[in-house]
Amino acid sequence: MIASILLLTFIVAAFSHLLLRRAKLPPGPLPIPLLGNIPHLAYLAVRNGGIVGALHSLKEKYGPVFTLWFGPMPTVHIADLDIAQDAMIKHGANYSDRWVPLLLDLPRNGLGFIASNGKIWQEHRRFSLHTLRNFGLGRNIIEERIMEEFNLKFNAVDRQIQETGSNVLDPLPLMEVLVGSIINRLLFSERFDTSSDHFFALKRRVDKIVSNISFLDLLVYKFMLSIPLLRQRYDRILEPLYQLKAYVRGQLEQRKADIKEGKHLMEEEGRDYVDAYLIKMAEEMKENAKETFFT
Repeated sequence: MIASILLLTFIVAAFSHLLLRRAKLPPGPLPIPLLGNIPHLAYLAVRNGGIVGALHSLKEKYGPVFTLWFGPMPTVHIADLDIAQDAMIKHGANYSDRWVPLLLDLPRNGLGFIASNGKIWQEHRRFSLHTLRNFGLGRNIIEERIMEEFNLKFNAVDRQIQETGSNVLDPLPLMEVLVGSIINRLLFSERFDTSSDHFFALKRRVDKIVSNISFLDLLVYKFMLSIPLLRQRYDRILEPLYQLKAYVRGQLEQRKADIKEGKHLMEEEGRDYVDAYLIKMAEEMKENAKETFFT
């Protein structure tokens, strides 16, 4: 009896909260608690021959701007070209914020380039574009760096074929290392090779994140992290994220130590992204900037 009353109370409270939030948003179909409009959208997709037809039917019923709920998360959809151009181009700064899932935000605390919004995101985006252009993005310089890595990796493949006499090999590890090495050189001026246990340890962590997480995990609320059974699951998801964060932090601390000991000489604009970031931090400190986003 008590359990039934508690369940009914929870459903009524959840539905009331949903209605209050819905009143502040553009019109749309009535969401179901916890599920949102997912069943409704699936039905319309089957009835109208796909997701495009489903969205078109919603536009006809609710107008060019409508709200769909994915679980407890509301999403506003613009189904009109003129309105979309006005919102996203003419007033793009007002709509530049992105939804960041709680589980992906926890290791970053709202900082960084991916899990941030507002002034922090704008400053880091501006800095990143400027830095990458200096490193040759969009010019032949960056292409030369990529081709250098490409040639190194495939020269190693040629040697392997000569030594073993076999033309059969698994290309996946080679391509994974190639992409990882290009990115890591831009960040830390270090390359990986196919015998790099360190790279494959990092790759396993990324694979673990992808294999553990599901769409529903992206919709969790903070209070759910304290529920024991759910906490165990979220700890498994968050563990590799914190491990990746620890790796990056370790690389940064090692770079700072190398600079201090004279093992790494700083160029005017830096050799890599980390150098450029440290230079930016030093400039902000020198100018005594009261509001800095580079820490």
